[in-house]
Amino acid sequence: MNETNNKVNYPPVDIKLKNAGALWIKESKKDGKKYLSLQVELHGKKYNILGFANKFFDEDPDKQPKYRLSFSDETYHELIAPKSEVAETVATKPKATKVAAKAGTESDDVF
Repeated sequence: MNETNNKVNYPPVDIKLKNAGALWIKESKKDGKKYLSLQVELHGKKYNILGFANKFFDEDPDKQPKYRLSFSDETYHELIAPKSEVAETVATKPKATKVAAKAGTESDDVF
């Protein structure tokens, strides 16, 4: 019985090109709680993500992650907020009304 090898053999890549970012364990100055600080580099730009202990982890560790991740304020406002502002602007922009006018007459009809 021949077993098929499903593993893809990729060509070798310089390890520096495979680096995705870095992870630090930091401590809050405010309350001394530890958190994760993750910096990811995509297309030459660095983005910051924070990881905080999940308060529901102890209740159900099989279904809950130990940490919850969120974008830093700077990353959120650069990546997420502009897109949500555009969607909000489009959703709240008043619709244009069309006014029909025949040559030589005035019309107050709005379609």
